[in-house]
Amino acid sequence: MASTLAPQRGAGLGLDTRGQLLRRVMRNRKALVGGVCLLIIALAAIFADVIAVHDPYTQNLRNRLQPPSGEHWLGTDQFGRDMFARIVHGARISLRVGFVSVGLALLVGGTMGLLAGYYGGWLESILMRLVDILLALPSFLLALAIVSTLGPSLTNVMIAV
Repeated sequence: MASTLAPQRGAGLGLDTRGQLLRRVMRNRKALVGGVCLLIIALAAIFADVIAVHDPYTQNLRNRLQPPSGEHWLGTDQFGRDMFARIVHGARISLRVGFVSVGLALLVGGTMGLLAGYYGGWLESILMRLVDILLALPSFLLALAIVSTLGPSLTNVMIAV
């Protein structure tokens, strides 16, 4: 007596398809608001030159410490630089550092994982000991040591992060 059971809904590995994940996010108001905020910040960082009409580095001491206005949306700092332009251009740099750092980590970590998995043996042991050493050190202290050793530059910050 052979019988076939139909798979029940929700059974299996519990993995969502892309459409199911999107529907779940659309139903969750907090996730939707957070996603929209992140999208706005990312778009503002990408299009910083279009959005911010003032140069973030140009000083104008006549406009120092101005309150928010139509010309300077978030006011000016003690050197007369537009705060909105500085924040938006700073977000662009932060976005670049984040993407390059994640890309480097993916490239280096993926390569090390592939080599350790393919060859195994002594290479896997050496790579795992290196990973253990890196995980034993506090990440902020390690990043600070790398930047202080290599010097202060955007490239070194990307490597350190």
